[in-house]
Amino acid sequence: MTTAQTLTAFARYRVALPLAAAAILAWPSPSAGATGPAIPFPIADIFFEFNAVPNDLGVHIFLDAKSWREVRIEGPGARRMIHVEPQGGFRKIGLTELFFEGDEPSLDEVPFSEFLKSAPLGKYIFTGTTTENQKLRSTDFLTADIPCPVAVTSPAEGAAVPFDQLVVQWLPAPGIFDPDGGECEPGSIGLREYQVIVSTKNDGKKFKRELIVNLPKSVLSFPVPAAFLQKEANTAGTVFQIELLAIEDSGNKTITERNFTVTP
Repeated sequence: MTTAQTLTAFARYRVALPLAAAAILAWPSPSAGATGPAIPFPIADIFFEFNAVPNDLGVHIFLDAKSWREVRIEGPGARRMIHVEPQGGFRKIGLTELFFEGDEPSLDEVPFSEFLKSAPLGKYIFTGTTTENQKLRSTDFLTADIPCPVAVTSPAEGAAVPFDQLVVQWLPAPGIFDPDGGECEPGSIGLREYQVIVSTKNDGKKFKRELIVNLPKSVLSFPVPAAFLQKEANTAGTVFQIELLAIEDSGNKTITERNFTVTP
């Protein structure tokens, strides 16, 4: 499938979920039997995730509710986007969380302005029905307030760091990123928090571990516990990486990656 075809498919969003009993179907009439006023989803989020190193961008959706048997999402202008309805025994017991993301084309191939034709900015309406016939309804806004990439000041790219001395440090998010211009527009941004992901991977030993921590926007450093890196520091072939995410108030995320090595 070409990138253009993938973007067109997002408007219909027919993807293979990792759950054989879930079907993403053509748009139906509202569920029969649901009564009473709707209650909100505990979580209903749609947001952009921009990765600064490969220069790609995608749309992520995450929702959660207790024991639902149907979920629908409409985009701006009542645009029908997604319908998920479990089948068989899963329709009886219901589902809870649902997370998926669209394809992440390079902005060098698909300009942001073109991408927005398939994932338009504006209000998205999440509706659903639980196995107890309770209606669900929430809204979330997809915005273009994408944080600029954050400058990681430590460790340096490719640096060798003793396993018990790794401290991730960075500068504040400097403003809003313009995906089409590829430039940062300096100024204030409604920043919610930072997220630090430290990962270790060894294909030969067949293991991968991640340490994930969310930090207040006032925090600009994180000392990585030595116990997380000590074993891998003595294992040849292990790849170490840091991902630093700046998370904006509406949920949009920008990732800055940094590779490093660890010494015993």
